[in-house]
Amino acid sequence: MRSWPAVVIAPIVAIVIGAVATALVFRRAASHDARGVASVPALPAAAPGGAPPPSPPPSQPRYASPPGGQFLIDAAARLSTERNGPPALFLLSRADLDSPRYAWQMPSLATSMAEELSDVLAEGCRLGCDPQAERARTLVRRFLEADQRHDGSARTRRWQSDDRVDHRSIATRSSAGTASLEVTCDCRSWPINGRSWNDVATCDATLLDRGRSVLQYSPRVEWAEEQGYRMYPLEAYRQDVKFPDGEALVIESGYNYADPPRGSSNVPRPRAGVRGSLVWSNGR
Repeated sequence: MRSWPAVVIAPIVAIVIGAVATALVFRRAASHDARGVASVPALPAAAPGGAPPPSPPPSQPRYASPPGGQFLIDAAARLSTERNGPPALFLLSRADLDSPRYAWQMPSLATSMAEELSDVLAEGCRLGCDPQAERARTLVRRFLEADQRHDGSARTRRWQSDDRVDHRSIATRSSAGTASLEVTCDCRSWPINGRSWNDVATCDATLLDRGRSVLQYSPRVEWAEEQGYRMYPLEAYRQDVKFPDGEALVIESGYNYADPPRGSSNVPRPRAGVRGSLVWSNGR
């Protein structure tokens, strides 16, 4: 038999010993992890193209427009005026509002407010709601999905307060089963000089179940003063939902506005970026 020289045998033995040692190390590491000892977590994989992983969404959303907007963006145009005088809807009598020509106006406003309220509650409950809010969501959906709805006659009222402000009010109630929506729109008018007036209209809706209040919804457009007395609307909105026990949901949307330059009150206020917040509060 041919014998191997020592100079060849020594490296072979070293290689074999090294392989055995390496296998033992990996076996110990595997059994170490199997016993529940935490291992170092893997780093998140990079997105395609080498971009860093996406960051988590911001804790506070931003809204360039109000959630829904069926009332604040679309229907509220019926309550605005570009001339010196109240919106035409507030100049109609009760008989006019119940006539075939205008009888659709207030029920249409009620539908717009219900649709917007449904979207506001959906946005507020995106991460979960308590039973009270869920009940309201179910009720407003039932109102909107009803095959038949009864629209009550319009009720009007006009008066003047001590501060020379003229008030005009229109109210109506639409019902579908046990759910109903009471809508009240008000217009305040006050003189700003010998020939001009400011006219600001708002609407509120009360959602009821079997005649008992479930919530009140108050959508608002914010206003600013021009030349120190003339009011004009901003693209800034606030949507308030209040429950009988004091719980409330408030969503602010639209834009922030910078103050006009000093001495330039007749210049429209410039936008200062998208604003927005969604806040639940408990008044109990």
